[in-house]
Amino acid sequence: MSISKITALITLFACSFSLAVNSNINRFDNPKALDGETEMTVIDSEGTISLGMDYSELFSEFEDSWSINCISEDGSGVYVGTSPNGIIYYCGNEGELKTFYRPQAAVVEEENKNSSEEEKPAADEDAENGSADSENDKQPQDAKPVADVGANLHIFAIKKTSADTVLAGISGNECKLLEISADGNAKELYDGTSDEAKYIFDIEQGPGGEIYMATGPTGKIIKLAGGKSSVVYTAQDNNIISLCLKGSKLYAGSDTRGILYCVNLKDNSARIIYDSDHTDITDIIVVNDDIYISSTGPSQQQEMMYQLSAQEQAAQQGSPQGPAQEENFTRAEYEPDMTKQERIAAARSALKEMNGGTSRQAQRMAMRRDDNGGGQPSPAGGKSGIVRIMPNGLTDMVYSDGADIFAIAADGNDILAAAGTANCELLRIDPAGRIVTTEYKDKTSMQITALLPVKDGYILGTSNPAKIISVSRHFAATGTYTSSLIDAGQPSLWGTISIDADIPDDCQVSYSVRTGNVNDQDDDAAFGEWSEPAVITKQDKLEVPAGRFAQYRLLLKGSDDKTPKITETTISNVFENLPPRVANVGFSGTQDPDIVVIRAEAADPNNDKLLYTAKYSLRGSGVWITIKEDWEEPEFKWNTKTVPDGIVQVRVVASDRLDNNAATSMTGYKDSEAVMIDNTAPVVESIEKSAKDGVVTIALSAVDNLTNIKKVEYNISGQDKWNAVIPDDLIFDTVSEKFTIKTEKLDAGNYVITLKISDAAGNELYKSIMAEVAGESK
Repeated sequence: MSISKITALITLFACSFSLAVNSNINRFDNPKALDGETEMTVIDSEGTISLGMDYSELFSEFEDSWSINCISEDGSGVYVGTSPNGIIYYCGNEGELKTFYRPQAAVVEEENKNSSEEEKPAADEDAENGSADSENDKQPQDAKPVADVGANLHIFAIKKTSADTVLAGISGNECKLLEISADGNAKELYDGTSDEAKYIFDIEQGPGGEIYMATGPTGKIIKLAGGKSSVVYTAQDNNIISLCLKGSKLYAGSDTRGILYCVNLKDNSARIIYDSDHTDITDIIVVNDDIYISSTGPSQQQEMMYQLSAQEQAAQQGSPQGPAQEENFTRAEYEPDMTKQERIAAARSALKEMNGGTSRQAQRMAMRRDDNGGGQPSPAGGKSGIVRIMPNGLTDMVYSDGADIFAIAADGNDILAAAGTANCELLRIDPAGRIVTTEYKDKTSMQITALLPVKDGYILGTSNPAKIISVSRHFAATGTYTSSLIDAGQPSLWGTISIDADIPDDCQVSYSVRTGNVNDQDDDAAFGEWSEPAVITKQDKLEVPAGRFAQYRLLLKGSDDKTPKITETTISNVFENLPPRVANVGFSGTQDPDIVVIRAEAADPNNDKLLYTAKYSLRGSGVWITIKEDWEEPEFKWNTKTVPDGIVQVRVVASDRLDNNAATSMTGYKDSEAVMIDNTAPVVESIEKSAKDGVVTIALSAVDNLTNIKKVEYNISGQDKWNAVIPDDLIFDTVSEKFTIKTEKLDAGNYVITLKISDAAGNELYKSIMAEVAGESK
């Protein structure tokens, strides 16, 4: 059944609040708002909550491995390749985990570790007895060379063959392709020494049994057939890190430049078909003639991992300090008297502390930088993408985000992506609808670094820590979504909860609510008990205490192939009506000097609509005169010409009565700073004139009641020119000023001298006087 806006009423404990009429609607319909905790539920990129796929953690005890790099199946279980000791494990369907293959170097390391632990008490005893034995004396006499430790051995590529054997690429201190039989015996098929290869990043097997290997650091694709190896193609890139074989075409992805090649195996010619914005083409698949690639660029976090990995390698070489680092990188702590083994352990400990270890991509980066003489982070800054390349060459970015994508696989019309670093997730991407769903989220590991679709679902391999996860194709039976705290801002009454949902038959959605007054959802003492779950197919009453914070929980129940889908959840609240708050009252001018704009900043804590009234009061009067009443905007034009002279304050009053009744409505106000209103021009207190030798002299005293005299000018007989006058004390700084005006020498005759006297408020006084200049007129 499809359900729209199912609503459950919540009965509230009685209280003495004077309630506001308006309630707040808290809406949760997008991933950003749905930032709570999921348990066997998923949230897609559209904000839809549904049940996730059922999953189980098969194996998590990988003591000597930090990262699951690759997985291959044989029908009864899976083989997993790991780092950093290059061990291959077999995980059986019956729940057994066994070591299928361990490189000899890793065996040596294990023997050295056990021997060191056995000898250590004796060494400690010698130290207590004052023994001055050297570091070499502390080592067991039969210890193998430390240079043989297995910390730099990696299985990046593994493939089960039809001959009931396993192909495995060994990378790191040695580069070999091994064929391992069911009893664990290994046969060497290829040694990378002659091709200057140190790493085998991927393997593809052709229909005739021929094997193709993606290698580094010389960027070669190697073919192995009939017991002989040959170079199919040498790229300009340092490493080829991914392969996909489709008929006679071999697609290859590089690192550093992020190039996708297509190699024609008929003549070994190659062409570039895509140049990524990212540094690494991490995986390639072909779906219905469309090519999908995942690409990513090294993030700062991975660069930090590289620094610590380099420290570990330096420790193996006997350097007590490790390589030089940036200040923001954590250095492994070495003591002066540490043995080599202890320095290695310290570097690993620092690496694990940073992020629980290192990812497959970070390991690759570390090795590539060692070979290439360093390097800088990609401008991509850790961003990743999945691109579809169509047969006509057109491309379509179907996914782009901050998570690193390590592997992809096709599942019907969707693409599955193994992601990590930002979030350790298995993503399902609908390329057509651009809808992204988190199929599985791991809360303890840093990355999903291996992905294998199987008949009943998917097998995932994680890193930091290493785990094997089985994800089913069937929905979990039940799951929950628990919201983060909803903050009403004040102690509040919580009204109704509602959902928009599609709930199939045999499925249901229940909910619970709890409230509290502390912003800490983990403090159970601060919150009331969760209400009893109520099925949201009908209206149910619950008792929920008032509180500033609320939290809701949705419980979804489904079946193997059906799940409820919740597209929106809303929860309403109402709290005691609080007065509006007017934060500030200010003024601005207009083109008309007599018109002033009053502006107020106001808000209502209940989100009520406000009405505004502006008033003014002359200082000392105790009377407030209304300028404008019940205005819907907090902005008023004020004609100050109608206001008496004096010092005034303006008050803006905000009222919420539009959204409240007479008993509950409230007001708030704010008074402006005191301002001067001066509508009266200055006056002339005294004026004297005289004329001598053609020069008219005027002695003038002007005064203003409120503001300073600002400017004095004079004009002779209507000339266009106005002449400025400076006060006798040379500065305009008081309400009273004296001036002495001397005109230029004038011809004999009668003149009208007009004075213009202005105050700081812009008021002007014009005064004209008659003056006669003696002598013969021209």
